Order: sequence, then structure tokens, then C-alpha cells
Amino acid sequence: MKDRHELQIFTLVAQELNLTRAAAALEISKATVSRAVMGLEARLATRLFERTTRRLVLTEAGEAYLMYARRAVEEARSADAAVWQLSGEPRGTLRVAMPVTLARSSVAPRLSRFLRKYPELRIEMTLRGGQIDPIAQRLDIAFQTARPSKDSQIIQRRITVVELGIYATKGYLSAAPPLRSPQDLPQHSCFTMTTEHEGTTWTLSKDGRTQDVRLRGRVSVGDPVVHHQLCLGGVGLAILPHWLAQDDVKKKRLLRVLPDWRPNPMELYMLYPTRLSVTPKLIAFVKFIESVVP
Repeated sequence: MKDRHELQIFTLVAQELNLTRAAAALEISKATVSRAVMGLEARLATRLFERTTRRLVLTEAGEAYLMYARRAVEEARSADAAVWQLSGEPRGTLRVAMPVTLARSSVAPRLSRFLRKYPELRIEMTLRGGQIDPIAQRLDIAFQTARPSKDSQIIQRRITVVELGIYATKGYLSAAPPLRSPQDLPQHSCFTMTTEHEGTTWTLSKDGRTQDVRLRGRVSVGDPVVHHQLCLGGVGLAILPHWLAQDDVKKKRLLRVLPDWRPNPMELYMLYPTRLSVTPKLIAFVKFIESVVP
């Protein structure tokens, strides 16, 4: 459908304000993008972009047209998705971003089973933490532990709350200074998530009271799985998810330290653009994640 194709190209050019980037995202030539924009302007008998040697700028008419064009493209995609949901099998490429710990500990060990179930599905996975914008990064779905910013174009769901605790080996504790309260923590070798030179803060709670403990990590790395391995090596304390430490506690390889003091729990959020909310590949992957996340 020519009109729909023109609108898709126009909305992406308006987002990128660059013909080359829009062409790369659409996997078509820059010349094709340019012809589509000029054809649309000729049909509407108005300029949608002001062109300079360095960039494109939407005109007033272009701003007004973009509002309706986005809606038309969204409705067309939703119509396609509604049909795919009823008749289609998960197929194509699914672009995913998630924290490395989630990928390594929960997703990777079970992903082969998911891929065998859907042989026509291909996954492109990026491992990263922090805030993620699935629309700007052209992702189908993203997972993050940071609380998402509000965005009407993105579906946001909290899928689990991960309880945390402080752990160490018996050997480390027997050789280290006494640890009777949070105030003793700065005297210990601790593993932290941040690499700030001035140190980091552990926030602990007990019976409605909260205490912030400032300390400098002996090792700073943003991966609880690495913390877990260091902790098992007997060289320090780590804040770990209970599910990651529970087997070692049962086998007495790790001990829970200051058990009455609880670190703030970690929340895991799932984010995806609204236009993808009913596609078979996304629905299948969401169900898979919900089945493997502790």
C-alpha cells in the first residue's frame, strides 16, 4: 500500500531528522527515502521539511501532519498485529535488552527450550543495565531494574520483586573484624555495584527504621553473579538476591549476615512499545520470561 509506505517513511524521517539514518533503519536506500518524502510533499502540495546542508527541520505543516501520520501508522500496525495474534506463529526477529544477570542466571539456561519451540523466531539480545528506551533503541522488549520514567507510548509492567540479603562465608567472618551492626560494615571488604570513587551507600531497614551506610567497595562491578563468586571465594561481603544465595546457604557455603537488616528489594520491570503489544513473538517471549524469572 503506497500511502502507508509513505507514512512509515515520513514518520521515521521526522523522528531521525536524517535521511541516511532513516534509510538504514528501514533497510532501504537513501534515494528511496528521499523520493518518498518528495512524493508525499508533491501530493500534499506543501513542504514538510526545511532542508539545510547539515540537517532536516520539520515545518509547521510537517509538525501538524506528523501527529496524524503517527496515528495512521499505529492503527495499521495494530490491525496487522490483531490478525497475527489470531493466525500467526511467533516468527521473525525479536530485539531484546536486559541486565546481564537476568540473562545469565535465568534466561540463558532455558532459552534453548524456547527456541526449539519456535523455530522461525530469531533473537537479537543486548545485555545492559540502567534506563532503557525501547522506542529510541528500536527494541521489541526491554527489562530493567531501574524504575521506568512515565511514557504513554510504552507499556510498563513490574514482573517481580527480588528480595536481597548480605552474605559471606564462615571463613571470611571468622578472620574479619566483628560484625554486630550496620555501623561495622565500613571496616569490611564489600563488593558494590557502582564504581564511584567517593564510595557507595547501602540502605538497610529493620522494624521500620532505615540506616544508610557509606562504604568503599573493594570490588565494584555491576553484576551480582560476579559478587556471588567473589563471596564464595571468601574475600568479602556481598548483597545478593535470595534466590542466588539460597542453595549455598542450605549447603552451608554461605551465611546470611545481619539477617534483621534488609537491603531495599530490587524490582524488575518489563517495557515494550504499545504497537507491539499483541504480536505473537512478543506474547510468546513474555510468557517465557514470566515462567523463568524467580
